[in-house]
Amino acid sequence: MKVFHFYIGKEIVLSQFLANAPSIGEAIKIKGRKGKILQVSEIDDRTVAVMVELDKVKKRSTSSLNSKRKR
Repeated sequence: MKVFHFYIGKEIVLSQFLANAPSIGEAIKIKGRKGKILQVSEIDDRTVAVMVELDKVKKRSTSSLNSKRKR
């Protein structure tokens, strides 16, 4: 069992204690957002750093929201 630190840039997003290591290119879901693993690097015998890229969130326009409201 190892400690996995998931990073986006230089910011730690998630830390988990896992038995199996994730692989590069594997799909992952963190805090409800989908993403992909870019890099896995072992820091020491107990700690592993995992670089993650999350998909962009598409924002809905307010004009489409206003047309659905009752008047």
